[in-house]
Amino acid sequence: MPTTFRVIAAAAVAASAAVLLAGCSSGPSVRAETLDADALRSARTLGAAEAGVAAPPGVPAEVSEWVVAAVTRELGDRGYRTGPEPDLLGRAFVAVDDQVVEFVNWDRFNWGEGSYVYAYQEGELVIEFVDARTGDLVWRGMAEGVVNADAVKADIDDAVAAMFERWPTLKG
Repeated sequence: MPTTFRVIAAAAVAASAAVLLAGCSSGPSVRAETLDADALRSARTLGAAEAGVAAPPGVPAEVSEWVVAAVTRELGDRGYRTGPEPDLLGRAFVAVDDQVVEFVNWDRFNWGEGSYVYAYQEGELVIEFVDARTGDLVWRGMAEGVVNADAVKADIDDAVAAMFERWPTLKG
């Protein structure tokens, strides 16, 4: 793995846990936006922004590696490479929140009265690329959903692929 993308790993820990979120049976909600189309079209090389992002508690360490691998694969397939003077710098952020929902049963004729509590985790993954010269935000991809511990790696791959679906492919 190229050194520059290892730095993305720190940021990707953020991304990683966030994509844990992607484990919802219907999949995560994914969106991406280009904020500077000219900078994105002219970019040829990528690097990693200084990140210093730590994994939230309960996020497996390998999640960061999975996010970095998914981003590296998606952008490598589109012709982008790492370089000593990158055009764009990548960074990622993650958040995982515990959620609790209480369901109350009001139908005493069929089910009886009572309630039950459902606890789950929601996660959010944000991957951004900034212009290496100006620091201006060029592109942002986001995924959010319910964390499914049984399908984390697949969910990361799917969410990252969906984020980069409209990212330009380099010619030649």
